[in-house]
Amino acid sequence: MMRSTTRIRFPRFHFILFIIIIITTVQISHAFDYVMMQDQRILNRSTRIDPSVTNERKQRSYKSINATIRDQWLLNLSRGIATSSYPDFTLEEQKQLEEKAEAWTKHALSTSTGGHFQWGEAIPQIMYEDVGMMRPKLYDDVGDTAAWTGTLLAGIVHKYIIQQDSSVLTSIMSILRAFDFFTHNCTGVHGFIPRAWALPNATSPSWIAFRNYYTPDPPYLNGSSGVHGVYNCSVKDNENWLYVLS
Repeated sequence: MMRSTTRIRFPRFHFILFIIIIITTVQISHAFDYVMMQDQRILNRSTRIDPSVTNERKQRSYKSINATIRDQWLLNLSRGIATSSYPDFTLEEQKQLEEKAEAWTKHALSTSTGGHFQWGEAIPQIMYEDVGMMRPKLYDDVGDTAAWTGTLLAGIVHKYIIQQDSSVLTSIMSILRAFDFFTHNCTGVHGFIPRAWALPNATSPSWIAFRNYYTPDPPYLNGSSGVHGVYNCSVKDNENWLYVLS
């Protein structure tokens, strides 16, 4: 009995496409393995520097490697991936960070005419009329002042606890008094801190810079309480304060 068979013919085009897909998949797999191998080499080199390089190149290599690992550490953290401890700072890096922190703290707590620290709050941004940053023209981001003041307060409290630096106590108490004053005398709700505050004074550069944030001559900063979220607060020996809620 004759048995007939049917051959399935595989079109040539499909066959070629099938081969291309296989080759591409293999290449992608090899490329992925190569990238993973390079990442592992970087991690391995973080504790081992080629002794043949000079000290200067060694230090540059160490910084570059650490920067790469730190970037990857932060990336993993943002993605919720378990990771090792953050790479330690070198003595040189610690010194640089400490110098920057001290300079920034001094700048942030300056109560001079052009300083950020006015009325017991930390003004986030200041536009100046001079390069010496002594004549403020305009305060900016006024609505975020209380938030940044709280951030500054946390920083200088830690500074006091760790370094026992009594020079920041005056600033700490100034912020706490301002918070206490406005929550009890102005907003009327304990713990409800306004977004910003200021003491009007026609001859004060600080007040003029605060006022200019809203426009050079805003009517609601000259007596119309409640307009645009700015309120009057006449307390404490007739000091006519203004505070911002929105």
